[in-house]
Amino acid sequence: LYGIGALSCSTMALMVRGYVTFFSDPIPSKPVGHDGSAVAHSSKGGSVKKGDLASMWDGLQLILRYDYVLLILGISCLYEVVLTVLDYEMKVIG
Repeated sequence: LYGIGALSCSTMALMVRGYVTFFSDPIPSKPVGHDGSAVAHSSKGGSVKKGDLASMWDGLQLILRYDYVLLILGISCLYEVVLTVLDYEMKVIG
């Protein structure tokens, strides 16, 4: 029984490795601007300096601005709470 469990975990790891190998795009190590400084590409097609990257507050603004993102957050949190309660119940029963 333990061997079957170990085999399923190993199979999953090999499947993930195959997926990453097959579907991944090569990522450049460090994009460099014209002046030699590191840059990151923005979604608008331009480039921004390294200090201008998104912060936690930008993510909070997205959650508060768009209702569907707030709903995704709510469903995710509810799922985690239910999962934690079920895990506790299974440990108490077992």
